[in-house]
Amino acid sequence: MPHLKRDEPFAAFRRLLIGYGLTAPHLSKIIGRNDNTARDRLKRPETFTLGELRAISLKGHIPVEEMREAIRF
Repeated sequence: MPHLKRDEPFAAFRRLLIGYGLTAPHLSKIIGRNDNTARDRLKRPETFTLGELRAISLKGHIPVEEMREAIRF
């Protein structure tokens, strides 16, 4: 049986954050959590809260339109 590669629903959002240089240490300062929590959020972006998404947009300087496009699936 052939292997089917599946694209994760929030992979584009994760790539967007990494593309803007928001690694776990930088992201933890922006969302006000510790490094482990920020790392977990990057592994599973669907767990971000609305407040954290707002902080990423405002403090991380990522336009809301880009974030919306990345989250759509």
